Amino acid sequence: TAYEKALTEHRTPEYRQNLSEVESAIKKAAEEAYINPELADQEKQKGNESFKKGDFAEAVKSYTEAIKRNPKDAKIYSNRAACYTKLTAFDLALKDCDKSIELDPGFVKAYLRKGNVLKAI
Repeated sequence: TAYEKALTEHRTPEYRQNLSEVESAIKKAAEEAYINPELADQEKQKGNESFKKGDFAEAVKSYTEAIKRNPKDAKIYSNRAACYTKLTAFDLALKDCDKSIELDPGFVKAYLRKGNVLKAI
């Protein structure tokens, strides 16, 4: 960026740390502004329709967008894990199951999906 170029003479560790903190704060603010549970539900429905049609790759795209819009919904991670299982991407399915369980330890379906993934591996 222009700011970085302007400070090439003063690249101290303190400068680097401050720049890193500011950049991470900007990124976090952008992510938080992107969150919208209503749009997440719409994407989740698109994912459900794609899953029912057997278009698992398209379902993964929809669920991923839904997760970006509502990262606290354990069900979306579980649904995406089901798609990854169908696509035999077991490592990604296991990761999504673990995230779903982390968000909602009482969500039984995530445990069942994790068990199926571990059985398939």
